[in-house]
Amino acid sequence: MAPRFSIVLAVRNAAHLLPVALEALQRQTFQDFEVVVVDGLSTDGTLDLLTEASRSLPIKLVSERDNGISDAYAKGLRRATGDLVIMTSADERLDPQALSVANRWFADAPEAIVCCGRTDFSDAAGTITRGYTVPRFDLESHLNCEVVLPVSASFFNRLRLGEDLRMDASAPTCPDYELWGRLAFTHPKELFKLYDVRIATALATRDSMSFRAESFDPLTRDKAAHLDRLLETFVAAPDRDQLRKHSLAGIHMWAAQQLIAIGADYPDIFKHCIKALSAELPQDMVLAWNGVSRKTLETLVGVWQSLGFGQPILADKALLVGDPVAGAEMIDAQQMHERADAFIFDCAAGDGAASRLRPGQQSAICAAFFDTVRAERARPSAKAAPRRIICMNAIDPPFETLTRHIGAAFATRLRHGFVLPPAGGKQEWIADLEVGVAGVRQGESIHAKPGQTGVVCHGPYRPLFPGHYRFDVRITGDAAATPAAPVALLELKWGQRSLDFTPIRASDLKAGRIVTDVWIGEQLDLADCIQAIVQTRVPVPLRLDSLTCERLESASASHGKLGDGVDWLDLLGIGPAGQRRADNKVDVKASGEFVVFGPYLTLPAGRYECLIGASAVIADQTPFLTLEVFSNGRYRAVTFITAAAAQAGDARAEFEVHEDETPGGAIRVELRVLARGVEGVLDSAVVRRIGDAQLQSPWVEYPEHPAEQRSGASPDAPPPRGLLSVRVGRRTVGSILAGVKRRAEQILGG
Repeated sequence: MAPRFSIVLAVRNAAHLLPVALEALQRQTFQDFEVVVVDGLSTDGTLDLLTEASRSLPIKLVSERDNGISDAYAKGLRRATGDLVIMTSADERLDPQALSVANRWFADAPEAIVCCGRTDFSDAAGTITRGYTVPRFDLESHLNCEVVLPVSASFFNRLRLGEDLRMDASAPTCPDYELWGRLAFTHPKELFKLYDVRIATALATRDSMSFRAESFDPLTRDKAAHLDRLLETFVAAPDRDQLRKHSLAGIHMWAAQQLIAIGADYPDIFKHCIKALSAELPQDMVLAWNGVSRKTLETLVGVWQSLGFGQPILADKALLVGDPVAGAEMIDAQQMHERADAFIFDCAAGDGAASRLRPGQQSAICAAFFDTVRAERARPSAKAAPRRIICMNAIDPPFETLTRHIGAAFATRLRHGFVLPPAGGKQEWIADLEVGVAGVRQGESIHAKPGQTGVVCHGPYRPLFPGHYRFDVRITGDAAATPAAPVALLELKWGQRSLDFTPIRASDLKAGRIVTDVWIGEQLDLADCIQAIVQTRVPVPLRLDSLTCERLESASASHGKLGDGVDWLDLLGIGPAGQRRADNKVDVKASGEFVVFGPYLTLPAGRYECLIGASAVIADQTPFLTLEVFSNGRYRAVTFITAAAAQAGDARAEFEVHEDETPGGAIRVELRVLARGVEGVLDSAVVRRIGDAQLQSPWVEYPEHPAEQRSGASPDAPPPRGLLSVRVGRRTVGSILAGVKRRAEQILGG
């Protein structure tokens, strides 16, 4: 009877690594497997180790000359007899539960052709240094190497694949590139199952080809050869050229990214960056350099010229001050945008990411990048083709956020891609969302973690042109026992500015769909980008299956839905003096503490009105609530609400938001309602924009409390100004604690 699993192990002169790999196989908790070992005529004792291991492992050994790793794996696959097959090497070790986990995966998804988990990387001492989780898999992302599935964590269904489970040995290396590409051409992506579960650990040392700089010339050569054969087999001749150029550019950018990650020298990195550009651009292309390191520019010029390019490299004279660099032309940014065919941004001060920029240099690089993004956004309207942008060493804030603006992106240290206009029609973004601390990706869906609250997912950080957009979210869950209060929230943000905040209730989960529209206006910084955030407020079994964005034809401008008369009561947190009811109103307790607070949203500039709907057990001029509009330690408005004003529907406060409140623009707004010792009910908190800002400053001083008239108040009620209302300098104790709470939520919530 055939075994359930075949483990194909390719080795050659790996005696110093093999004991750990073999021990990992001996520790498997699922024992129905065979080990197909293909040895390339080792001379260092590898065969002796395998002979010894065969006493406790079901090893099938062949030792003969081969033509590299491709040939070895091809031989091993031909000899494998298991239902499910995984390929590994001596510098990788399987987790003890790997086969057990894979067996469960295929029991749940027997139709899958492959189930892929996570590969972590370790140093020579075995300490995990980083992990690699594949966010998605599709044909284009594979061909351009934006996504690289780890073979060492992938189980192939031999029963379903049959003869398709083979390796192309025509090139010595990268046989997995051909295998994944061929399977992606011939099978729907739904049959590729991805899991964020560690299956294997690989050595991040020179024992692996992927961590030797000299390997990347043959690796890119062999990937290009596999690419040509795939395109010739599966793509019609008229469509091949453009796809080949784009994929070849991605292959070389993958090499550049890997070389930066392993700390290779800049000449090797620049060589592959330039080859990526030349895959899509003519030999007389003009390259622009944006960086502060003269030495780095000199290195780039040397590589540029050695590859046969004759045009001088354009350098931004505002960033690189001092004497000219031979082979470079110092010009201003406007001239650069007019003449350049491609751009390289270096976010380091010298050779390597460890060389940090000074704050002033950071700001200059950010400004130059944003100017380039703006210039690229204007090109489609002029019917000009978008240009390639390479951003290097972008591993620290604020550079991590900068590189969200380019179309394709690698996971670490180096991003590349086009600054593209949004694609037409409805776009599915679920595969591009990032998982938060309270979420986990399961196949194509994102689930809330059981028993946890916080950010489930966020992203995808896409640029959008001004206009009207519709977001359609397919979300389900079981919240039958939850009252009318929201169980989760959907926030849409542009940069740091909130555009929309939609409560998600049990009824929405039952319906399975939320649709909301937003307007991206000219007043927003077009160098920013959109993100959607889903966060749970209570533990709820929630599942997100789809998030689409579609640009609508209507062109009615808006200042943002959050200021268009939206009731914020759904969005507010409940304080010690509040109790949310089943109808979503909030009972006010007879105390001197917070009733509600939040939702910490960033509004567009303008003048706003907050109208409070409330009622009290009394009906006179007694102040029974305090409404504060608060931001970052300062007050925008403070109003003492009397019972009579609430009854007359005149409990309101006006406040302003200005564009230049901080260097980054407006800051988050918090509404806070405090009880003053009188019981009542809070019905609504409606915020609407009533015009443009008029005041010189949006900030006000905290007024004196009015004389207390507590007729009708509970005789057992505490004083109206509880501990949370005690002022410490310009702030109350409550505001200080609320700030601590917000900061903790930001840290824990992703």
